[in-house]
Amino acid sequence: MRKVAKCASLLVLATTATFPTIVAAQETAEPQPAQAADGAVADIVVTGIRQSLSKGIETKRQAVTFVDSIVAEDVGKLPDQNIAESLQRVSGVQIRRSLGDGTSVSIRGLRQNRTEVNGRSLVSPFGRGPGVPADADFNPLSLYPAELISRLEVTKLLSADQIDGSLGGTVNIITRKPLDAPNTMVAGRIEGSYADMLDRKGVSGSLLYSRNFDDRFGVLVNVTASDRPIQEDSFNSFAGFLPLTGAFDPNGDGVADNDPNGDGLAGTYIADLRYQRLRERRKRLGANVVLQWRPTDELELSLDTVYAAGKAKRRRNWFAVALTSNGADYVDYSFSPNEVLVAGTVRRPLQGNDERLTIKDDSLSSALNLRYEKGPWTIKAEGSYSDAQLNYNQTYVRTQTRASYLTSFDFTGGGVPQLTLPSGVDLLDPSLYNYSNFFDNRFESNAKEYAGRVDLRYAIESGVLDSFEVGGRIAKLKTARNSLLSQLTSSVRLTDRDAAL
Repeated sequence: MRKVAKCASLLVLATTATFPTIVAAQETAEPQPAQAADGAVADIVVTGIRQSLSKGIETKRQAVTFVDSIVAEDVGKLPDQNIAESLQRVSGVQIRRSLGDGTSVSIRGLRQNRTEVNGRSLVSPFGRGPGVPADADFNPLSLYPAELISRLEVTKLLSADQIDGSLGGTVNIITRKPLDAPNTMVAGRIEGSYADMLDRKGVSGSLLYSRNFDDRFGVLVNVTASDRPIQEDSFNSFAGFLPLTGAFDPNGDGVADNDPNGDGLAGTYIADLRYQRLRERRKRLGANVVLQWRPTDELELSLDTVYAAGKAKRRRNWFAVALTSNGADYVDYSFSPNEVLVAGTVRRPLQGNDERLTIKDDSLSSALNLRYEKGPWTIKAEGSYSDAQLNYNQTYVRTQTRASYLTSFDFTGGGVPQLTLPSGVDLLDPSLYNYSNFFDNRFESNAKEYAGRVDLRYAIESGVLDSFEVGGRIAKLKTARNSLLSQLTSSVRLTDRDAAL
């Protein structure tokens, strides 16, 4: 639950080209061509939302497979923190959120998907295997800012010329090119935010420079950065719902009471109850550099590089009461109609927890492209290199009371669950607690891919066949992971000043 009380933004757009006539999007009939003074028909160029929707529809119309597309209305106009949030605008795509930010996507309910940038692989630090516990919150889609996007395409049914490896679909991030824009363009955005729960300020911004030299050579540089404070106060459970075992026998008659309605399915309980506060400082940096050279009308060369980096420093504290399936620990209890333990009084130890987390991640993708068209022939070649890495450092300590106390819980109120702590006990007294668990963990993940491809197209234009195409691709993917784990248990009292501890 993160609250942002105040937010201000400024958008600056300048270009040396002559500004086109702008027609606002409207639901009325299309405007008629304007008549110039000499009787000639003047050009009317539509920009903004209408142009964006028109381009997206045209991309879908021309595709030979199932493709959905969204196009940025203008430079830096997508109102999203990252690419994952922009993808929620595509039908059939669902996003996962963490701390208010979009982090990853599902396509038609499936999470096994590919991510590409300009048609080449955008590798994850984890390669094709599982990552660290927070890998879903720190993957390339959450790392790259929306300002780098020219167009997003989601292909739900791949054609033969696309790279396989996805079950739900393939996301293709298409960045801007300098020869697509006239003359010189400079665009910038700066935004400030104030998090009133933290009493801290945040800032984000972007700057784009694009120069077109007579449609023969172009250079584009796009840089974005952000620094945001985050706080989340919550009541939650880490382990979630677990089935009650045969040990759930509160009355001690030797008969398990874990199936209240006798349907043969055990009831469930929430494993642990937590009052939690999470504070994080999250920094992001993104960059895109493109060099484009068109020496002749038939030949084009381009060098395209995208880079993103992030750093997060987090502190998380929570007070917890771990429930149990042991019926002897319960004084009273009640179930919901669907056999969920929703209220009761339990005798359990109380826990205090403190976690420090530092995560650094970055992703780089670069490619050299060639395109040659002569007569009916079109030749495209590409050599690419991608690199992604993540370092995850976690330190954690848990304290737990040496005695068990009666604690009441109630989830039936419809709002935040109620947890009634024992009365007459000073829970801030260190002498009540032992050190229980210590973590000192480090995860290092890295993935690199080298790839090359060549595609040939011969235009037939016979009326029956449009073209004949053939191509090949070779890639080498290398992944590495190093896990350094130190997870200890203890029964040392907080009041003991053990030098080794």
